[in-house]
Formats: sequence, structure tokens, C-alpha cells
Amino acid sequence: MRESFQRIVKLLNNLTQEKIIKNFALVGGLAVSSWTVPRATKDIDFLVHLTEQLNKKNIDLLNKRIQKEFHKTEVMMDNLLGMYVIRIDDGVTIIDLIIASKNWHEKILDDLTQVNSSIFGTQINIAKPEGLIVMKMKGSSPQDIIDVKNLYELENIDKNKLFLLAKSARVDKRLRKLLTNKKALS
Repeated sequence: MRESFQRIVKLLNNLTQEKIIKNFALVGGLAVSSWTVPRATKDIDFLVHLTEQLNKKNIDLLNKRIQKEFHKTEVMMDNLLGMYVIRIDDGVTIIDLIIASKNWHEKILDDLTQVNSSIFGTQINIAKPEGLIVMKMKGSSPQDIIDVKNLYELENIDKNKLFLLAKSARVDKRLRKLLTNKKALS
């Protein structure tokens, strides 16, 4: 996974310099592990903001550029989340590039923390806990719920920012319900 991570970060940095993408951030299990107790994950997830207008043509152009480095890619539309994902399979690790398509995605990408990942020794932008919680609420798998719980317990979480972002993503009611449901949090 380390080599896959370093390859994709190098490519995303190059795509940013080439002005194909505006910016990107680590999200998903690895990002959660950077804020909480590290946990196992089977993939690497990034939220990616295109420089050009979001449309299928520009996503396909991005995919073709990625295929120069990673040969096995697939563009998917996640109907549940209403967003495009470029899935990369390098034979070792699955990497998902979630294409920013919502206002709340842009809010997450406008409020990043840059860290030097101690796991992979790579400088990378990581979504803050508030953004990760909202993204996890969109998924709501059992692991997502555990991640939400662990992130919400952080001391420095900005609850006002969290609930504004959750409202923007239309998960605020589910989040409040989850946080008041003691059984789901234990």
C-alpha cells in the first residue's frame, strides 16, 4: 500500500501543477487513522477537485491522464452518493478518486490540514475531522459509524462547523440521531 500511496500522491501533485486538478485531499480510512487510532483499511480514498467544469468529458480526460501511470482504471457513477469516482487498481491496492461535485465537497477542500504522514513519509493534505464525519455519514457502513464515533470524540472538533457542513450535505438529521443514540455509539 505504501508504494501505491506514494505513486498516487506524486501523480495528484503533478496533475495539480499541470492545472488539471485544483486540489485534493486524503479522505477515508487512512485519513481517519491520521486523526484517531490507526485502523486497517483495504483502499486509499482521495477527494479531488477538477480545475475545469465538472462534466463527463473532463472526468474522462482526467481518467485518460491517470491511465498513463495506472493502467487499470474505471470511471463509475455512485448513484447513492450522486458523484463520480475514478477507481484505480494497481494490482496491490484499490485507490478511489472521488470527484468533488457538491458545494460541501468544496468546503471540505477549502479547509484542509497538511501533515507529514508518519505512515508513508509523504506530505499530504488531509480532510479535517468535520469533513470526514460528513463523508462517513454519506456512506453509513458499520465501519463508517465507528469512524464517526471516534472522530466526534476528538477534543478539537469544531461542532458548529461540523453541523453546518452536515446540513449542507443533508446528513445533519441523521448525524444528530446517531449522536443521541447511545446504543449505536457504544
